Amino acid sequence: MAGGPPMTLCAANNGKGGSWNADGVIIFAASHDSGIFRVRDIGGLPDSLTVLGSKETSHRHPRFLPDGDHFLYLNRQFDSSKLHTIRLASLTEGELRDLTTSECQAEYNQGHLLTAREGDLVATAFDLKKLETVGGSFPVVENLMMPSSETAVGAYSFSTSGTMIYQTGSSQSD
Repeated sequence: MAGGPPMTLCAANNGKGGSWNADGVIIFAASHDSGIFRVRDIGGLPDSLTVLGSKETSHRHPRFLPDGDHFLYLNRQFDSSKLHTIRLASLTEGELRDLTTSECQAEYNQGHLLTAREGDLVATAFDLKKLETVGGSFPVVENLMMPSSETAVGAYSFSTSGTMIYQTGSSQSD
């Protein structure tokens, strides 16, 4: 925003999502078949944060939680259908645990974990102190656009103030 030429931070030949915290740390999936990495916002060599297990194809779409340490990411497996595991991890503690399943990336916003089930975006209360879901889920958006099951990404996002944008419908092609 201050101007100047683009700057390469590190290699990411086929990036699959990322998130940037207030401390200048960027977490990202470098490719369709990688784990999650971290790099400083000034660039450098990335550090590996997650490692693929023997039945996993990728870790993607990481999203920081408000504390800037814990983050969510989508775990794709060889035998998965449309549902993927959403995991919780930390910059300081490593991989922690599985939280839920979703057809696309998970996002946290205003006390809720948002995931997709049967094509709908749903919200579940999420306790940031215990780092777990509490209670049942409720629908937020019906017929959320998900360009393809291969990308495991839904067409929605939130601003830091809580405003949500989304797209409904189905795509014509990948």
